Amino acid sequence: MSVLHNGDAFPHVAVPRVGGGDMVLPRDVAGAFSVVLFYRGSWCPYCKAQLAAFSRAQDSLAALGVNVVALSVDDEPTTQRLIEEHG
Repeated sequence: MSVLHNGDAFPHVAVPRVGGGDMVLPRDVAGAFSVVLFYRGSWCPYCKAQLAAFSRAQDSLAALGVNVVALSVDDEPTTQRLIEEHG
């Protein structure tokens, strides 16, 4: 397992998207500032609070050209419920 340090290139990784298809990082966010948010799962109250804060800031971040990608180990049905509950 390697650790990323400031200035390191983000490793190429393909992750399944809710609803189908894959997102390939960093390719799919290239050309913009991006936040890649790894969270424990929908069961974590701290993670849900952080996701809610990013959701509230979504318009402001988009206006600045910032993409937000949230990743967890939750399966797709669990993630879909989280999206429906919290946006």
